[in-house]
Amino acid sequence: MNVVDSVAPQIATPYQAVVNATCASVPAAPALQFTDACGSTVTVVFNETTSAIVNGTYTIVRTWTVSDVCNNTNNYTQTV
Repeated sequence: MNVVDSVAPQIATPYQAVVNATCASVPAAPALQFTDACGSTVTVVFNETTSAIVNGTYTIVRTWTVSDVCNNTNNYTQTV
């Protein structure tokens, strides 16, 4: 018997994909949890980028790239 894992890890924590904030109230990146259908080991790579300030406004993009041992990958993004 062969077991084939073709499903990428899924997010297990509710989060807001888009957050509106002021400079004084930018929230910290949420601590997200992920699950995988075929195992408990997932690799999470977090990246955060900030755009240039234009007319007093800027954007923060947070990306979580999650993969399992079979190299199935999902990306989750939060834009602030």
